[in-house]
Amino acid sequence: MNIIKMYDKMYENDWRDVFSKYWKFVTNNKVTEEQIESCQNYILKQVLQNEVFMSLAIFDDKVIGFSIFQIDNGNSDWNKYTGYGFIREFYILPNYRRMGFGKELANFTIQHLFSVGAKNIYLDTHTSAKDFWIKCGFVSTGTFDEYNSNEMLIYKK
Repeated sequence: MNIIKMYDKMYENDWRDVFSKYWKFVTNNKVTEEQIESCQNYILKQVLQNEVFMSLAIFDDKVIGFSIFQIDNGNSDWNKYTGYGFIREFYILPNYRRMGFGKELANFTIQHLFSVGAKNIYLDTHTSAKDFWIKCGFVSTGTFDEYNSNEMLIYKK
């Protein structure tokens, strides 16, 4: 049975394991375990202080993916569009892709952002995931993030 839910401490170890795999993928394995743990701790601190949101994709009582997202404001990390929702991180373990989990997690994340007042939603995406996000209703802005060169996509109500 699959479940999409907001962060729950009982799944912290599973999330840490999945996040570690994600961060190694994103950095082409150019990250230390200490750097991963520091990033995880930073994110969890933000989640617990309600600065960002985290949702978990759970299958057979194990975390298989997650999304980390926020409403941009002047105090936000990576604030590009004040009042917009920003999907900061999104990942589904490779063995669970193309099974509907990503779409379900994306829809949950989008609905949550709009429910807490997002005007629109944006993200930056690697070219390998661009088609997925377009199928989820996002469109290209034609610009690229100056930090990581990923293409910026936007979802409008």
